[in-house]
Amino acid sequence: MSANVKSTSTVEGVKQPGQNINYTIGDNVDDLKLMDYGVNALAGFASNSGFQVSAGYGYGFTNVLPEQNDVKIKNRIFNISLGYSL
Repeated sequence: MSANVKSTSTVEGVKQPGQNINYTIGDNVDDLKLMDYGVNALAGFASNSGFQVSAGYGYGFTNVLPEQNDVKIKNRIFNISLGYSL
């Protein structure tokens, strides 16, 4: 499991490039909230021959880094799955 944070800033109305921060299991992320809530959508297809494909998207509403007022980190998840049913 890992997370990638992309940041940007705006100075006098002009968007400035920021920095990319990567978190992985074992990093000290004690400041992050453990719970989130949001909306998920999933669409898929299953054929008569057993082949299956699906794609989904998750949009988190919670700011998982609440202690910093100027930084907002929200979860966004995209997934694709392929399968075969015997």
